[in-house]
Amino acid sequence: MEFELVKKTPLYNALSEQGKRIYLPQGVFHWSGRAKKEAEIMGTLGSAFGYEKDFIEGGSSEWVPFYLEDIKKYTKLSINEVVPYPQISGLEELKTLWKKWVIKKSKYVEDSELDKLNRLKDFITTPVVTAGLTNAIFLCCTLLLNPGEFIISPNKRWGNYDNIIEKLIGAKIKSFEFFTENKFNTQGLKNAIYEISENQEKIILILGFPNNPTGYIPNKEEMEELINTLRQIQKNISKPIIVLVDDAYEPYVYSENVIKSSIFYALHELEED
Repeated sequence: MEFELVKKTPLYNALSEQGKRIYLPQGVFHWSGRAKKEAEIMGTLGSAFGYEKDFIEGGSSEWVPFYLEDIKKYTKLSINEVVPYPQISGLEELKTLWKKWVIKKSKYVEDSELDKLNRLKDFITTPVVTAGLTNAIFLCCTLLLNPGEFIISPNKRWGNYDNIIEKLIGAKIKSFEFFTENKFNTQGLKNAIYEISENQEKIILILGFPNNPTGYIPNKEEMEELINTLRQIQKNISKPIIVLVDDAYEPYVYSENVIKSSIFYALHELEED
């Protein structure tokens, strides 16, 4: 099933060729939809159901998915919570709770920052559940980067970025010096963006604070400079700018004069364009 609306957005042109091809065949939606309405036995999720007493000695009259009795030795959850496949998009309850958590940790004050809070609630999506941070970075970069294209990252970075981006995907990393005069090098980032924009129709960045491996966190003034720089660059180059935010160490903040939350929230306040 192709998503025609996505093709009309700037995001589509920012996708890699593989990213543009990743969608489910129409038949998946067609047959699962029909099965939910018409089928006497629901088999589209690969789960067989029956009365527990019919396949488990001493079982109840509850309608449950077939399972091996020993499973109960290893979990206190009900069988209906353990055995069936989740939806393709993930468990809706988990995704909803996760979104609420992201909103809560923004620390926006409802009385004085209501506009920011409402914007966050309205525009962020429910998350995509991945197999950890490494997998999330791999998926994002696969969706966005063709072999040979550049993503921008500071020279002080998690070494696994290089494995994922260069060795697995075949893309390239444009580095810039992380520090200048013991502060975040916004000018270095700016120069890297303009250099890449000369030959690439999209700008992809990956940033994370506290930075791995230095532990550095920008202060409020540095963050404002970064956001204003991105705002101005976008107006100048008129190309999609996508920032991947690596929040692996977000809670590890021990200084009073630095930002206390993810840069995601500051980025989210940028105007739509």
